[in-house]
Amino acid sequence: MSHTIDFTFTAEARLYAEHAALVEEMRKAFRESGLAFVNVLSTAMAARLHPTKLRSRVTERWAYWWLAADERAEKDQFGQLYLGWDDPDIVRAGKLQAWASAPAARGEDVTELVELSSDPRLARWCKPARTGTKTSLFAIDVEFSPDRPDVESIAGALGEALSVLTEKYDRLRSAKTKGPRSAP
Repeated sequence: MSHTIDFTFTAEARLYAEHAALVEEMRKAFRESGLAFVNVLSTAMAARLHPTKLRSRVTERWAYWWLAADERAEKDQFGQLYLGWDDPDIVRAGKLQAWASAPAARGEDVTELVELSSDPRLARWCKPARTGTKTSLFAIDVEFSPDRPDVESIAGALGEALSVLTEKYDRLRSAKTKGPRSAP
């Protein structure tokens, strides 16, 4: 005896199937525009931070920025910012959220780095992370017109956050390598 299983594709599935080529074309255009935005933002940040050397790396989903004189320096040894560059809110709503990170930070340093979110130079853009881990110290939220992003302002906010993070992280690492001074 044969049994018939009743199944129907959803209206959304049919709609997608009808327009799959267009959807993929739009996704490709969105990603190309997102990468172009990251490149322009990186160039503007580098100009603002000159003569300090801005380093960057872009992956399939993330853009990372850090400051290091040696171009071969591994990013995870530095304070860094990262951004999910394919977030639709960047284009649709003009909202960019980057995160400060210090992957090699020691536990006791993480608390001090998290507190940078209340630094007067950063307070208007920053908010502390819920958990304050070394990979998400605090968020940098920048809003702008999605029609004409003010790249200079965005680069200013991110550049300032990266500078303040790097300055503090370098100071903490330097204090750790010097150790306590012995009495004369």
